[in-house]
Amino acid sequence: MQNFIKLAAKKLVNAIGLDISKKGAMAETIEKLTSMRMEEFAKFYQSEFSSSLPNVEGRYRLLSNLIGMGACEGMYIVTFLNKSLGLDGDVCEFGVGSGATSALMANEIRSSNKNIWLFDSFEGLPKP
Repeated sequence: MQNFIKLAAKKLVNAIGLDISKKGAMAETIEKLTSMRMEEFAKFYQSEFSSSLPNVEGRYRLLSNLIGMGACEGMYIVTFLNKSLGLDGDVCEFGVGSGATSALMANEIRSSNKNIWLFDSFEGLPKP
């Protein structure tokens, strides 16, 4: 009877697009991901998504200082910023906030001939 209930519950859950996994399996995965150090995460991201990304001193420390965005978003910015370094022009950030993203971008372009231009209203974000 118990197997019948499990099978019926699984079919019902699958019908609405969900899946049942063993208790703790997801928690274990989340624990592994959250316990990764920033350097390990960045190296993983680089190996999976941007193998041509050069190693830049200070990147991991600056990624861990980001406010309002995660490391994955920070690595996305780093990846595409590095892809654009061969293009003419400088780098701009509109809406600087605390400056953590600005510091990350400035660090990435440090060895290039590009300037970084930072713009902010100093009034915060408007209400939605």
